[in-house]
Amino acid sequence: MESWFEPSFSWLPGSDFEQGDIFVDVVIPNIAEVDLDSEVEIPTRQGAFIVLTQSCDIPKNTSLLVAEMYSYQSLLEGPHVSVYRKSETKKRLIRNRLEHMFLLPPLASGALGWSVASFRNLHVVSTRVLNDVATSNSPVRFASPYKELLGESFARFMMRIAVPQPLDAFVSATIT
Repeated sequence: MESWFEPSFSWLPGSDFEQGDIFVDVVIPNIAEVDLDSEVEIPTRQGAFIVLTQSCDIPKNTSLLVAEMYSYQSLLEGPHVSVYRKSETKKRLIRNRLEHMFLLPPLASGALGWSVASFRNLHVVSTRVLNDVATSNSPVRFASPYKELLGESFARFMMRIAVPQPLDAFVSATIT
């Protein structure tokens, strides 16, 4: 699975990030948890995150969109274990058909086993914060074409439309 990642990548301070850069075991600000009605410290979130902002947009921005990542093992230990144990769920993940998640193979370093990026758990992080994080904990870079597959999967998730009358009747329709 090493071909999914750029083996010779080494992040240098001040370098641009790219879509698909993965940060493992880092702490980022969790702005969504801020209570604007009181004076409080900015809460943080520790975990693994993957950059979703398109690479061409990164130099133009002062903040990036990242998705939270979860080890598949942690999903098997969570409240929805019966769903994640099913071979059908695994097949959907392999084929990118579990719309809100993106499956990633284990990192060669062993820092993260099989994991998923959750498109439902997103954070906006300043590039300054990510630079500080990357200085002490270098990101892993996703290789092409896998970073483009990540972008396409995220776009497909964001552009889905719920319609008031789905075409489920087609399943039982008699067609002559």
